[in-house]
Amino acid sequence: MTEHYQLLEDRQNNEWQLLRQGAGYIESIFLTLDDAIKRLPDAVGNNNTIVTIFDSQGSRLGEHVVDRSN
Repeated sequence: MTEHYQLLEDRQNNEWQLLRQGAGYIESIFLTLDDAIKRLPDAVGNNNTIVTIFDSQGSRLGEHVVDRSN
């Protein structure tokens, strides 16, 4: 089963928040988008996890599939 997360830009706090879809709470906080992308495998812990990325305006920036096999 594929898990879904959302990575949301919080411009007010100058950070990126990783939320598990449907859970409604913050899993991790990152200072930059680059840092978030690099650390997603450790943050989500599962292969084939889809992370949808949104900016502070709610616009969808894209998706990232986490693959821990590399």
